[in-house]
Amino acid sequence: MAEGQRRLSELTDTFELLATDGTVLPFDRWPISRILRGETLSGWEARVRRRDRDWQRVFLYGGTLARDAAGHPLVVVVSITDITDRKQAQETLQQAVERAEAAAEELRRSNEELEQFAYVSSHDLQEPLRMVTGFMDLIRERYAGRIDAKADLWIGHAVEGAQRMSSLITALLEYSRVGRQDRPLSPVRLADALADAIKNLSITIEETRSAIAVDELPTVAGDRPQLSMVFQNVIGNAIKFCRPGVRPEIRVASRRDDESDGWIVSIADNGIGIPGDQLERVFLIFQRLHTRDEYPGTGIGLALCRKIVERHGGKIWVESVRGQGSTFRFTVPTVRGMA
Repeated sequence: MAEGQRRLSELTDTFELLATDGTVLPFDRWPISRILRGETLSGWEARVRRRDRDWQRVFLYGGTLARDAAGHPLVVVVSITDITDRKQAQETLQQAVERAEAAAEELRRSNEELEQFAYVSSHDLQEPLRMVTGFMDLIRERYAGRIDAKADLWIGHAVEGAQRMSSLITALLEYSRVGRQDRPLSPVRLADALADAIKNLSITIEETRSAIAVDELPTVAGDRPQLSMVFQNVIGNAIKFCRPGVRPEIRVASRRDDESDGWIVSIADNGIGIPGDQLERVFLIFQRLHTRDEYPGTGIGLALCRKIVERHGGKIWVESVRGQGSTFRFTVPTVRGMA
């Protein structure tokens, strides 16, 4: 009896047990004490720590007190499993998840602030720019040809720069509005969204004699004005970046996407194509592959398309062969309950 008390004293003097919440457990709550009192333990977790040095492990305890037919204690059955490595891996994973969630939240907040800044900046710049543009138009009308050729050239550059800035601000404002719109997605016939885009591009299509072939398109869950904007930007680019002397030919098609259970929409053209190392860059805001003199534009159109598609929970990409054409594809969700 004395020997048992001595060993017990050594054990409690050397080690301490902590519950999962970090509370130090008295000896009467240790697994062996509870089992001897008749409790049955299964998967009970505790951390064992040495009092005299930096050592600790995590164990899972189980056990029961077997009795004979008369109910007298017969034998103690105890299982102890060291789960320290597993717990450390779980804690490391949890910390990584928390860091990732914190970074995602910070990125979301930063994006919201940038969108707000872009919206306010572009909105507030419109009025003074309209004033500048208006006065430059008046100067050109009143003084064109009255000073000298160099003055006419400078005035022309100033007017052109103001008009280009106006287009850029309008595009930037439209880009910032995508993330600010909270219209819920609803059933949209893609054929209707495409028709809206073709109507907006009707003059350009007629002037370039562009041929647009349309396969059967589905009804999807979406935002009709925004999906129309995607069609308008991609088809507008297909017409703009056509090969010299070649009539623009564009085909719009769709197929089911087994991976996302949605739809993949494709817009193929026979234009100049895109270099293989630039297929991702074209979707970045303000990134241009050609000079403004070669092809006009703001460099925002495809970035706007990506933002719209991502708002719909999809993705957009392009495949291209230089000198033969490009195929833009994007995914959109199906309408739940519809085939």
